[in-house]
Amino acid sequence: MTDIFLRVLNMSIAASWLILAIMLLRLLLRRAGGWVMPLLWAVAGVRLVLPVSRCISASAISSSTPRQNN
Repeated sequence: MTDIFLRVLNMSIAASWLILAIMLLRLLLRRAGGWVMPLLWAVAGVRLVLPVSRCISASAISSSTPRQNN
């Protein structure tokens, strides 16, 4: 039960960062077309309604051992 709560909490925090980014973009995109803001808010709405997370198995660091340069 705690695991589910932590997952939902983490996804909610990620969605709040998205909403904050949209609010900042709104200041930058004042002269954009009238379709841009509803589209961005729709992305945030979909993120809140469908709280799915993606799992990325690839990493920038492939192994924990340091490489030796020859």
